[in-house]
Amino acid sequence: MLTMYEKLMTLSVFKGVGTDQLSSFLEKTHLGFRTYEDNELISAQGEVCDSLKCVLSGSIESIYTLSDGHVKLKAEYGPGKVVGLERLFGMDNRFGHAVKALGECGTMEFSKSQYMALLQTNNICLINFLNYLSFRAQRIETAMEEMYANTLVGRLSTIVSLLTDRDCRKITITGLREMVGDTDPECAETYRRDLHTLRDWHLVHIDHEGTVTIPSRNALLDYAENLRNA
Repeated sequence: MLTMYEKLMTLSVFKGVGTDQLSSFLEKTHLGFRTYEDNELISAQGEVCDSLKCVLSGSIESIYTLSDGHVKLKAEYGPGKVVGLERLFGMDNRFGHAVKALGECGTMEFSKSQYMALLQTNNICLINFLNYLSFRAQRIETAMEEMYANTLVGRLSTIVSLLTDRDCRKITITGLREMVGDTDPECAETYRRDLHTLRDWHLVHIDHEGTVTIPSRNALLDYAENLRNA
């Protein structure tokens, strides 16, 4: 079983930070520890982000609402995920999506002001944060250039690339037809053909209610990129 220090060292905000530096931060910082129950809301869409919540145990689910509420994309993450990094600063610091606990989930929380103090005194943490923000900005251009196409695969892979992260465990989407916007018979047939192709390649699973599960984010994005380059 990991010690508390080992758990904290897995967090992206502390990547590369030495034990002594981490100890110094912990001594000066008021940390809030909380256990969330299954399906309990950790952060609500539209809520102002004024702290970071770090997942130490259990799993969380990020829930994105698309196409005027007709489509929902859910992405699962495990220990090490930090909630709020992309919304802590900027012109709009409200959460763009909801985050819920999957099963029992333990978190550690510290305030925006405490994180700012850490960034001012620790260059490694500052670089980690800048790299995180830079990557999120740059992947927009990458996704549009390498994956976007006016097909189900192109649209699906672009949305997955932009809304989920590399450490995502599983993705589920409901209302996919509404997201694609196929209204005429030809579009509907193309939708079905593309979806069946993804299923045959084991890139998605489809249940009887039409919910699409993507077991591997990387496998889907690799497939979409190879399709574009073919």
